[in-house]
Amino acid sequence: DAIEVALKRNGPNVRAGIVLDNEFLERAVVKSVQPGSPAAATHESLSTVMWLRPRDEIFAIDGVRVTSAKHTVQLIRQSNKLQIVVLKSRKPIPAPPPAVEIS
Repeated sequence: DAIEVALKRNGPNVRAGIVLDNEFLERAVVKSVQPGSPAAATHESLSTVMWLRPRDEIFAIDGVRVTSAKHTVQLIRQSNKLQIVVLKSRKPIPAPPPAVEIS
């Protein structure tokens, strides 16, 4: 299920609290959410359910489709309002194929 999440930050220098999984460079997969951060906020009507959680995949920020983990970080740093479209994780996301060393 894809949902839109609005994170509230008190300024551009406040960390969003999203840690991306560096195993997925071509995608923006949440590795963890820092406690007490805007990303750790809970849904107002479901006080125990976090908006973002590990293995969720971020598809867009402020209407801009993300193209990689690096692009996601750039968009987060540039944004104040952080409207994020997220695919909620229900099943494990497969790991990327192993790197092949070419000599």
